[in-house]
Order: sequence, then C-alpha cells, then structure tokens
Amino acid sequence: MNSLQSLSRGAVTSWRAQSNGQRVMRLFLGFTWVYAGWDKASDPGFLTKGAPTYIGSQLAAFAQSSPIGSLINHGVEHATIVGIFVMLSEFAIGFATLLSVAPTTAAFGGFAMSTGLWLSSSFHTSPYFLASDSAYAILWLSYLLFMIGKRKMPSVNIERRGVIRTGAVGGTNPAGKGDPFPEPNGIGFFVVNMKGGAGLFGGQQLEGVGAEVENGAAKREICHTKV
Repeated sequence: MNSLQSLSRGAVTSWRAQSNGQRVMRLFLGFTWVYAGWDKASDPGFLTKGAPTYIGSQLAAFAQSSPIGSLINHGVEHATIVGIFVMLSEFAIGFATLLSVAPTTAAFGGFAMSTGLWLSSSFHTSPYFLASDSAYAILWLSYLLFMIGKRKMPSVNIERRGVIRTGAVGGTNPAGKGDPFPEPNGIGFFVVNMKGGAGLFGGQQLEGVGAEVENGAAKREICHTKV
C-alpha cells in the first residue's frame, strides 16, 4: 500500500511540475504506447504462426527492403520471442511514462523503439512525413531532452564587471632571491582578485588583494600569504 501511495504521489507531483506542452506530449506518447501493447496482446493472431497478423510474417516483409534487413532476419527465427518482447516493452514504456517511473529511461526506450520501427518498416516511405515512426522518434527525443534540460547543473555566479582568477604557486625559496615578490622561507600562494568578484568567496573580504579597472585595463595587486 505504501509503495502504491508513493507511486501515485510521485506521478501527481511530476504532472504538476511539467508545462502544458510537456503534459500533452507525455499523455499522447504514454497512452499510444499502452494502446499499442494492448492492440498486440488482444490480437490472437499476433503470436500465431500462419495468421495474417503474425509477427514473423511482418518481420519477414520488413527485412526485404529495410537497411537493417540482415538483423531483422535473425529476429524472424525467434519471432514469438521478439513479439512478446515488443508487446511488453510497449506496455512498460507507456505506463512508466504516464506514472513517471524512470521517466528518462522510458523516454529513451520509446525513442529507440521508434527509431527501430522507422528503420524496419518505413525507412523508404516517401515523402518522409508520411511515415509516423520518424515523427514518434522525434517526439520521444524532444520529450527526453525536455526532461534532461530541467536538471539543474552546478553553476558559478560571475558578475558582469569582473571575474576572479585564483592561482596557486608553491615552491621553496632559500632567501627570496630573484623573486619579484620576496617572502620568508616556505611555500606561498597568491590570489588575483578582479574587481566585483569577491562575492564568489561568499562575501569574504580578502585583505591585501584587490584590483581596479581603469581605461579598460585591470591593475592587479598581488600579495603572498605564508602557509
């Protein structure tokens, strides 16, 4: 019961979080795939050899003109297994899309299946827009990209007036000779701060480090800190 409640809440939340355009695509694709699975499951001839709608006869016809005909011919030898796999995949993709169960995986599965059907049955359809399989492939791909695009990626807020460049230089200097910024023995580092970028450090004030922009050029102030 808890699993069903969690599933239903997740599905409702996912529908609410989507735009109207995404909802239309999701409803159409999900329902269509469930219907396609049901159409095959309710057809007594789909898995019956010799029937007009037998999956083996369909695959054999597809193989004659398909660019992946050699692959389809291997499927003809195991037509019943292929038919069951296709039928269950359509149910799984359709319900997973509607209920938001592994939605990106389901969308990719729908895209892969539509592309396979296009290559198998309607690759040579002309003009191309009469082939529904290619349109389904584009719809699934678009829906998949919508979902991937909504994922927030880590980003850095950089102000328009400047950026912060941070460099670290380590080494041992016996007496600071030859160093334009002499320091005591040890390892040091310097930070170059372009104007307006201190916010990247969470508002922390960097004492002795700063820059001013004059006439389009930045003047850098560099300080060494003993570490």
